[in-house]
Amino acid sequence: MGRIATSSPGHGALFDRERAVAEKFAAGLTYREIGEALFIAPSTVRTHLASIYDKLGVRNKVALASHINRAISAGTDGLSPWPDGSPVLAIFPIECLNSEERWRRFADGLSSDITIDLARYADLPVIAFHTMKSLGSKPADFPADGKALGATYIVSGQLRADERRVRLSIELADAGNGVSLWSERYNRQVEDIFTLQDSLTESVINVIAGSYGALATVGRNAIRRKPPASLRAYDCYLLGVEQQDTFSRAGTAEAIRLFSRAGA
Repeated sequence: MGRIATSSPGHGALFDRERAVAEKFAAGLTYREIGEALFIAPSTVRTHLASIYDKLGVRNKVALASHINRAISAGTDGLSPWPDGSPVLAIFPIECLNSEERWRRFADGLSSDITIDLARYADLPVIAFHTMKSLGSKPADFPADGKALGATYIVSGQLRADERRVRLSIELADAGNGVSLWSERYNRQVEDIFTLQDSLTESVINVIAGSYGALATVGRNAIRRKPPASLRAYDCYLLGVEQQDTFSRAGTAEAIRLFSRAGA
């Protein structure tokens, strides 16, 4: 088994399996999910994480996640760097404004589901839910805590509920300055709790991470503000997008040709 050098002198190098555990931990997977993905027991995952803590000189999950995020961004410690410009999401546990314990559990379950589903996007790194939960952050601390973890964007929310209805408010903000980039409010009738949780999770995921979702829109707007290095390439790109949006075989073929010209 190979050894991977770390960026912290004085600490041992990470083995390949430890690196894999660290990467999946940063992607937001639980001990059980990491174990299933790597065909090892959850207890073995804990053992690997304890070794990683020691080698990297960190003492808790928050410090480890921060180290992993920085390492992946820089491509150090043998961790695969994230794609250039790929945003890192920090999803803070949804704040439950009800005193009933069942709704507090529902808010935590919803936060966990949103985190895990977003982490399934290969180019969308998400900080693990249990890391965010352990922070115990208050809304006023979200920008500072998200920035400390190396996040590009932070997602937060509030949940209100009574016997008939559930209202969920979700916001996407820039971790660098705390500016709100997108927000939405969802109202649902109280029904089967798992159906309700799945419905809200799907709605949030589609709006945040879909092809025309909030993150894609933020990225496109940033690209538009940047002057193109080549006007010819930019023209080909715009024409390619138009052809791609026709959703036809001929349009796709023409879009590929135009994108190839833009990159030539």
